[in-house]
Amino acid sequence: GNVRELENVIERMLVLLEGSVIRPSDIPVDIREGIEVETPQISEPALKTVPIDYKEARVRFETEYLKEILDKTNGSVSEAARISGMSRRNLYEKMEKLGLQSQEFKK
Repeated sequence: GNVRELENVIERMLVLLEGSVIRPSDIPVDIREGIEVETPQISEPALKTVPIDYKEARVRFETEYLKEILDKTNGSVSEAARISGMSRRNLYEKMEKLGLQSQEFKK
């Protein structure tokens, strides 16, 4: 269970990562609580992204997250459901809502 949870957290961080460095702030709060980490000094990007509303951010995250998992699983909904911790039925419903089809990811 812990290994699967860690895999899911890492996959989510990689999907949301901006740039090539994972910073402590990228780790979910519930995971990093109590962990002391020395943060390297990295300059911030010159351009900041324009804030978007929560609903749009959620849709973007879900879409990119599911695309990444479906790509890694070669379009296997069963395997993608296992990795994400979702039931196949919920995954199919989410894919339909987001306009994703497993055939798009078959290689």
